[in-house]
Amino acid sequence: MNLPVASQPPAKALAQVLGLFDPEWFHSDKSQSLGQGNVFTYSASFAELWGFDNVAFKGKLAIVWDGAATTDIIGTVDLEPHLSPLTWATHALKTRQELEIFILDLAPNHHRPKTRLHRFIEAVQPNKMPWLRVVSLTEFGRFLVNHYGHDEVPNDTNKNDVTARNETLGMLWRQIRAELTESGHEGDHHAIQNIVGPLVLLGDDYLATKGPSARALKALFSTVGLIEFQNSGEKAPSQHEDWPIQNWGEEPIRLLLVDDQWRDGWADWVSTAIPSAKRQSVRVQTTDGPNIILEGVRRSLETSTTTRDARFRLTFDAPRKDGSVGNPPPNQVQTILLLDLRLFAQGAKMEEEVRFYQDALLPLCERYVENGAGHFAWPGFTSEELNQVRQWCADPQRKRNSADHLLALTFLPRLVALVDMALPIIIFSSTGQRCISEWLKPYGNIITTFEKPRFMGRGATDAIIETRANFCEAIRTARQILVARMAACAAATSQRIPTGFPLVSNPSISDVDVFIDESGESQHGMFSLGAAILLYPSDHAKRDFVKALASQKLTWGVDEISALDLAKGTQPPNHGDCLPKRYRNTFDYEPQLQRIDKIAGDCGITIIACGFQGCGAESRYLHFSAQDFGLSPDFGDTVYRVMLGEFIESCLFGPFWFLSTNTARSVSLQTATRLGSVPENQMDLAVQYMGLKFSGYKRDNRAFFYSVGGSDILPLVIEVIEMHPKAEAKFKFARVRGATLYDFDELRKDFQDKSEKAQARYSKKIRGDMGPLPESLHFLADWVAHFALLPPRDVPPTARIWFERGFLQERNTAFRACLAAMRSADTHEFATALAQYDSGELLSTEESQAPNAFASWTSLRAKDWCERLDGRAFLRMARMLEQTR
Repeated sequence: MNLPVASQPPAKALAQVLGLFDPEWFHSDKSQSLGQGNVFTYSASFAELWGFDNVAFKGKLAIVWDGAATTDIIGTVDLEPHLSPLTWATHALKTRQELEIFILDLAPNHHRPKTRLHRFIEAVQPNKMPWLRVVSLTEFGRFLVNHYGHDEVPNDTNKNDVTARNETLGMLWRQIRAELTESGHEGDHHAIQNIVGPLVLLGDDYLATKGPSARALKALFSTVGLIEFQNSGEKAPSQHEDWPIQNWGEEPIRLLLVDDQWRDGWADWVSTAIPSAKRQSVRVQTTDGPNIILEGVRRSLETSTTTRDARFRLTFDAPRKDGSVGNPPPNQVQTILLLDLRLFAQGAKMEEEVRFYQDALLPLCERYVENGAGHFAWPGFTSEELNQVRQWCADPQRKRNSADHLLALTFLPRLVALVDMALPIIIFSSTGQRCISEWLKPYGNIITTFEKPRFMGRGATDAIIETRANFCEAIRTARQILVARMAACAAATSQRIPTGFPLVSNPSISDVDVFIDESGESQHGMFSLGAAILLYPSDHAKRDFVKALASQKLTWGVDEISALDLAKGTQPPNHGDCLPKRYRNTFDYEPQLQRIDKIAGDCGITIIACGFQGCGAESRYLHFSAQDFGLSPDFGDTVYRVMLGEFIESCLFGPFWFLSTNTARSVSLQTATRLGSVPENQMDLAVQYMGLKFSGYKRDNRAFFYSVGGSDILPLVIEVIEMHPKAEAKFKFARVRGATLYDFDELRKDFQDKSEKAQARYSKKIRGDMGPLPESLHFLADWVAHFALLPPRDVPPTARIWFERGFLQERNTAFRACLAAMRSADTHEFATALAQYDSGELLSTEESQAPNAFASWTSLRAKDWCERLDGRAFLRMARMLEQTR
């Protein structure tokens, strides 16, 4: 490339003067060609000088240092002291041993104070650096006399000493590197240190795409070793580690970078952490100052339903069209906050920082003053801390980086953490102050593992690898918090209100009956439990209901009252005078259900149905094998026992939890007993080895025992309640027992069979010798249990309404997760409860769920669990979710 002399008058003048003393400096042609004696004006030749390959320069070269070069700008950084003829000379001399450079400084008083390199070169030349001379214009004449005042040009003894030359150049490069990377400029936004970090991290490929200044910095960084891995045998950092970050998850994420230096390359570097395949779901957004944060804090607190905080709902977006604000749903964009602590520059902006603390930040922090009550998610501010910052703001002699100022820098992230303990905050700064880390340490959602790199005394490759690794770890921690935040947000907002919720929360309810029965065969995989729950507005409502049903022949079997008449010899009702145990056609149930429901409504009674849908035997619950005593795999009815315990628990702590949280209602809980059997010839062995209690009933060479007897229910209910020791639900049980149900069709057969065995069996049944007799309404639970076995589309419409008030649930893993969540919550392990609830919600999308699942009742309680979390519990929840997801 040729540089026209006419465009560089100072260079032409210098060449003419030097040519008077040494002809090599001036050529008679109208251009100065590289490879001959060359004289340049630095401001006009900046791009060409830094852009030329050093091998193009030979012999002698002179530069007129006439002022700052007119170049592009990187951020707000003052590049003049670092991209001067001095730094260019050290760069050019690295590869050209024979090159001699002369620099004529036209403004030494302007250039000298800006960099220690200038003063260093002046101090050591010319003895140690005959190949690099810097002369001011006022000293130019003396230089000519001293240097060219003899007939021959002096032959400097050190000019060809390669070892001395390299040692001196090494000193110059270390000096340049120190000025590029030294700390202490955190508040000065014009300091080069602000862009060295991101530019080195981004590498020479990034710098090569920018303007002349960036390309010049690339060359300088390479010379002084800040991008030392380039053009060497080492692997680039991208080959050493997983970069960009791969594990971003599936949810859309916004990285909100709050840093007034984001234009200096930090936003570009953060973007390199996102693989191209994720650029649509993971995006970087930037802002200069803290206003967007404080606006979000104020807005979220104004709309908060509690006076404490805005957990899971803090957002930095503008209000929605309907005026509402809050955290987006779990499947929408979630925010990871990248927060620089120093958002105000030195100089005039220091007053702006003080006003920010006094007028905006401190008033919000005063809402979170620690009073010892421990009602904040993380430790609040102390009065002493607030006073320290106020005094620093009021002090006209205040200084940056004093202890009080460093304390003030922590207030913004601490405030955000207190407002929303689940918003991940990555500190995106380079303070290097241990005290700041200690102040932020108690706040679990403030992540301090990342720090902007500092290169003093460090190899660039190591610094890049370490910085990337720390950022990867910070993002991993942030995503762990974010997953828990989304789960808590879903638990707090995704409530599915069951139809029965207003009914069970009706304060006018005085008494409650819960009748439970089973249907199907547990060993054949078709087994269900059903509960008919009746809510009475008064004591006499139940009596009126029972009387009305009997008057309309809506009864099923023998009960405590009708047994008295049967014992006197009264014949069981004929087929048309009672309801059957089962209809052959499903649609035959609906007319009778409508009649029952109408009578209940006339009496002010509400009927709720709950059911386990289509559950079968599970061998892991069985404790005896078939070969022990020739028993069936379902021996002992372990399936029924376990299911019955879970079912009672789900009724009491599902719908009943809301019924009993304010006032303890009188509850009658009655379940059906169940008979198991063994071969009659093994009855004695079963009694001896297993302690079975036989019912006295034998049929078809089998002896029947109570797998669940009338006296087994009370211990089972006590066991269930003890699993919820801190439950707010209150129960006042009027009756807890098991009952044996005999429908009239079965009794009629025994009554009409005049054999001795049949008559004896009939007498035992109506006397209750084979098990306690039920209340008349208990038979309704038998129908409910049968409906629970049917496909949802075949459930009679009236029964479907009853199930919508309660639940119709397949007994699957999702159900057990929700039930476990209720147990954990009622021991005040709210983190465990939410993790289990989240597991149940995830599984409910994978397993078959009835239209009104048990999880609906769990969701009503989950919001309260979220409100009762503290910060440490939330982090435990995050760790548990990381293990289960």
